[in-house]
Amino acid sequence: MGDPSARRIGIFSYQEVIGDGLYKIVFLRALRRAFPGAELTWMTTRDTVFARTLAPVTGTLLDHVVEHCGIGATPGALLRRPPAFGPFDLLIDTQALLWRTLQAWRVPHRRFLSAAFQRRGLRGAPIGPHSLDRLFALLEAATGASAARDLSPLTLPAALTAAAAAALPRQAAPRIALAPGAGGTRKCWPLDNFIALARIQSERGRQPVFLLGPQEQQWRALITQALPCALFPEDHPAFAGTIGGPLRAVAVASRCAAGVANDAGPGHMIAASGAPLLSLFGPTSPAKFRPIAARSAILRAQDYGGPEMAAIPLTAAAAALDALLVG
Repeated sequence: MGDPSARRIGIFSYQEVIGDGLYKIVFLRALRRAFPGAELTWMTTRDTVFARTLAPVTGTLLDHVVEHCGIGATPGALLRRPPAFGPFDLLIDTQALLWRTLQAWRVPHRRFLSAAFQRRGLRGAPIGPHSLDRLFALLEAATGASAARDLSPLTLPAALTAAAAAALPRQAAPRIALAPGAGGTRKCWPLDNFIALARIQSERGRQPVFLLGPQEQQWRALITQALPCALFPEDHPAFAGTIGGPLRAVAVASRCAAGVANDAGPGHMIAASGAPLLSLFGPTSPAKFRPIAARSAILRAQDYGGPEMAAIPLTAAAAALDALLVG
C-alpha cells in the first residue's frame, strides 16, 4: 500500500487512444490498489479514452478525468500561469518530454515523480521497454514496493455481457476472433491470409468470428463470399442500444477461445477480454507495443525475412494459434 498521507494524487499524460487506454488499465488497477482511499485525477494534454470510450470501465479506478488540461500543448505554456489544479500530495508525470515535465512540475504538489527522470526501477532494476514497464517503475518509486500486474479480463457493463451472450450463445465448437484491420495498411497482415487462416480454423472444427472496425466494413462482403460460415456478431440486434465500439469488441472476444490481430487497437481489445492472443507484428516493435495479455504469442515479420507483414507465413500463424489453444 502507498503512502497513506497521499490523499490527492494527480497523473499527467499526453493522451490515450484505445490501445494505450486498455493496457493502462493494468496500471490504474495497481495504482488504486496502492492508494485505495486517495482521490485520483487523470490529466491529459489532448483527448483520452478514459473520458469517453473507456469511462464505463474506469469509474471505480479514477475519480476525475481532465482532458485538454492546459499542460504540454506548446513550450510557450511555461511562460503562463499553470492550470489551477491541485495541490496534489503526489503528482506523477507519465511522459518523458522535458518541457512538458517542467510545465507539469509547476502544478502545486508535495511530491513529484516523472518518467523524464526515471532511469532505473525498484532497487536499481532496469526498466523494460514497454510503456507499461515505465508506468510501473513510477508506481513502485512512489510506494517503495513492487506492484503486481492484474491481467484479469475487463469487467464490462452487464448490458454488453448479455448482448454478447445473445450474439454468441454457448456451443461446442470453439470460436476464434479474427481482427484483420489496423490504423495503416503497413501494419496489416494481408486480408487473404486472414481468410485462409479462418478457413483452416473452420476445417478444424472451430468457428471464425470477425471483428471489423468502421474502416473495414467493405471487407465483409469479401469475407462472406470466401467463407460463408464466418460470423460478425458485433452487428447482432442484441447490441442495439448498448455501448458501441471497442467495448463491444471486448465483449465479443470474451466469448472466444482465442484471437488473432495485427499491431492495432483490436489486439488490445482481445487481450482485455482475457482470450489468448496471437499478435502479428511487422514494422513496429512488439517489445514496446505488444498488447498486455494473460496468455499470448507473437509472430514478427522480421523473423521471416523483412518488415512487411506479408512475410509472416500462413503456416506459422496456424501453428502458433494451435499452440495457444492447447495452452
